[in-house]
Amino acid sequence: MHFRKALWGIVLILIGGLFIMDNLNILDFHWASLLSLWPVIFILWGISILPVKNVWKTIFTVIILIGALGYAFQDNPENRGWWFHRDNGIEWHHHNRDMDDMQSSDMELQQERIPYDSSIAKAKLELEGAAGTFHIKDTSVNYLLDFRKKGNTGKYKIEPENEDGVYVINIERDGKVYHNRNSINKASIKLNSKPVWDIELDLGAADARMDLSPFKVNYVDVEGGASNIRLKLGSKVSQTKVNVDAGVSNFDLLVPESSGCRVQFESVLSGKNMDGFKKESSGLYLTPGYEDAKNKIDIVVEAAISNFEIKRY
Repeated sequence: MHFRKALWGIVLILIGGLFIMDNLNILDFHWASLLSLWPVIFILWGISILPVKNVWKTIFTVIILIGALGYAFQDNPENRGWWFHRDNGIEWHHHNRDMDDMQSSDMELQQERIPYDSSIAKAKLELEGAAGTFHIKDTSVNYLLDFRKKGNTGKYKIEPENEDGVYVINIERDGKVYHNRNSINKASIKLNSKPVWDIELDLGAADARMDLSPFKVNYVDVEGGASNIRLKLGSKVSQTKVNVDAGVSNFDLLVPESSGCRVQFESVLSGKNMDGFKKESSGLYLTPGYEDAKNKIDIVVEAAISNFEIKRY
């Protein structure tokens, strides 16, 4: 049996088994641990292509997996909660606060609005979500951005500024944030439909539902660690470019039938379902009539262990 195929098969079985046991409360598995262990995937990939005998690859793999699982399942009560903040990336700090400390009374509502100015022709949304649920599903007439969040994990900081004629809105965590299995973080975002938008989403371990079909979207960049993402695109501009960088994610993408669509797929071990697309070459897929289409959507996908489904509507 080819070692690389066997290796990734074992990894997929382990990941699926961990999630099942966590859902059944057999084991206490932390999403934060999975996110912080993301580089292990690259280590395993490197082991699989080393020019050494399979027996050595097996030994190295077992050592790495035992160490990673031992870290993920350490059952010290002091490790039940996590604080993190962003400073050139994500830093995770242990904290000895018990999960039961997070009660419904800790819930807070946050609403931030940025008025719309008719002089704004181009806008950019930069969202660093980390963990939680995020929705873009409605338009706003009087505001460029209408941000609402409910949860017990802390507030977001929203900083708008004008950069060379582009109105940039950066949304990120404001200081340290507490996460555990009782954490709730739900955010809904409304955007104004008049400007042309660039959208950058750094979602970490988030659940995201983004309906961008009502908006003029020029560019979308999505980074997902262990995320569940549903993204719907429209045809309000002649060309939309989409870049997806996914780790261990489930990604559903909806594109209009009226638009020609081109997908360049680069993945380590990912499943894909792409009805209505024709394979042109290794990793390259096109919809019929792409070259002559009035509106085009160009998508580049880089993924590790993910599931992708692209539908036309």
